[in-house]
Amino acid sequence: MRLITTTIFKEALAPMTISLVSVSLLLLLGRVLPLLPPLLRSGITLWEFVWFLLLLLPDFLMLTIPLAALFGVLLGFLRLSRDNELLGLFSCGIPPLSLIRPVILIGLAASAATLLVAAAITPSSKTHYRLFLQDVSARAFTQGIVPGSFLPFTKGITLYVQETSPDKHNFKGVFIKDDRKKETANLIFAQTGQLYTGTKGHKIALKLNDGLLNRINPEYTTTDTFEFQTYTVQLGIEGRKSRRGRGEMGLLDLKRRGRNPNTPLKKRLRYMAEFHKRLALPVGAFMLAMIGIPIGALSGTMGTSGGIASGIATFLGYYLLSAFAFNMAEAGSIPPWLGVWMPNVILGSAAFILLQKFFRHGISQQD
Repeated sequence: MRLITTTIFKEALAPMTISLVSVSLLLLLGRVLPLLPPLLRSGITLWEFVWFLLLLLPDFLMLTIPLAALFGVLLGFLRLSRDNELLGLFSCGIPPLSLIRPVILIGLAASAATLLVAAAITPSSKTHYRLFLQDVSARAFTQGIVPGSFLPFTKGITLYVQETSPDKHNFKGVFIKDDRKKETANLIFAQTGQLYTGTKGHKIALKLNDGLLNRINPEYTTTDTFEFQTYTVQLGIEGRKSRRGRGEMGLLDLKRRGRNPNTPLKKRLRYMAEFHKRLALPVGAFMLAMIGIPIGALSGTMGTSGGIASGIATFLGYYLLSAFAFNMAEAGSIPPWLGVWMPNVILGSAAFILLQKFFRHGISQQD
């Protein structure tokens, strides 16, 4: 039995590692490439860039660890089935349960790793990521603004300038979209402007001259227009005084805020949805590992490409259903616990049905 356990671990380890590393790198590239221009303009060092990548990684690991568990088990059993090694094991009287025990350990390890990332590492990394971006944004503002491109330096602010002076602190043709206040959106057009930065660049203001301010309601149905000779936009990159978002909160804090009757209902729903999501993801990682057994074993005749396609379809179906149910829970259409846990119930039911089929197939080979 120990040999069987070791064999399954070895078969699953390589595809788990490859899928974890490759998908994480692809997601990192997708997030980093749009941010490279402002990062480079801020004078970021190599070690700061490495730190930036490490801060981004935990958010992706909540997705890639369950994916790696699924593909590791799936491709391991796919190879055993394709090379008729499963048939040989069943013919020798090895019960299907002996093949499932190692996968239970893999699933538990993936679940524990996902829980650690979701409950402890990700909230801390998001806080440091926010502070890091605010420092980089302040540094970039200190060096001036490059013309001809939209620069979303701070949350809720989009800035564009047509021309700048040599020191990049005086502008012509300024456009600003300010969405920091939920009740209104401000569209600002100005002929000229100046950039003012305070100590270490953390207090930033834009003084605009000769322009228009369009104040639009959230439904974009009405607008008020004002002309101004001078208008100052405070950007206020005060990183360490900013309020934490729910992604930066721990499980206990989320639960406490979600059950606080003084918290608005909409926010309570979002807090509780995030709380249940942090707990449901690790369970989903375990179930994805378990469903990899029957998908891999029963897809042996389709070859590697067919097995990979089945795994991708399974994961995408689970992920899209989770995202849809999570949005419904946030909106209050269904209770948060039901919306977040429903995809796990569906995935667990599918895994149970397919594992039963795998058991019957293994027992039939022993007769």
